[in-house]
Amino acid sequence: KQILEQVEERNDIKKAVAALPLEELVKVSTFDSIDKKIIKMMLTETENSNFVPEYILNMIYQRKSESYNFIKHKSEYNLIEAALQIMQMIKEIKFDATNAATVFKNYITKYYKVDSLYRKFYYEYEKVADKEEFENIQSKIEIEYNNNYNRYLSEHWELLIEKEKSEEFKLFGVLNQNNFYEKEIEPFVKKKNRIFVVISDALRYEAGVETAERLAKEASE
Repeated sequence: KQILEQVEERNDIKKAVAALPLEELVKVSTFDSIDKKIIKMMLTETENSNFVPEYILNMIYQRKSESYNFIKHKSEYNLIEAALQIMQMIKEIKFDATNAATVFKNYITKYYKVDSLYRKFYYEYEKVADKEEFENIQSKIEIEYNNNYNRYLSEHWELLIEKEKSEEFKLFGVLNQNNFYEKEIEPFVKKKNRIFVVISDALRYEAGVETAERLAKEASE
């Protein structure tokens, strides 16, 4: 590592790569200054209103598999990756369901992934050293998430709930909480089998999904 740093400094690599386009830079995986330059260029690219997320994502995947220095800049790359995936998903979402059950199904199969990526974005953001460098992309994500996703999802859900509300609201195919013990726990108790129930106040669905996946993975190992 020290030898690479000496070679990089002695040959003024920063100056040598200054004029190289992003497509060429991602092919180089030796020097730390290359990754720093790539990250800056990726962030600049996201500020272009016509940029294509897939274009940058493919380069990030390439760095993951080829770059010697990727692990050193892992949080920076992961942050940009999560941001681009959030933008992609929000762009594809259409809030056109005509009933609450469909919105619920869409959320537990697709929409929740936006919330998961949003959490991961901030997880990586808290780990980067130079947060000022990522201020623009953070602002962009806040606008995308709050104005173009969360707001429309909440309004659409509330509108359909209001339209369908009755004395006892129920979604077809979804177990109400007051039936949980009878349907999910009692059969185990009757057979004298052990069962563990995780109870958490205000646990986000996406976090619950990830927890379930991790527990299932650990149980199978």
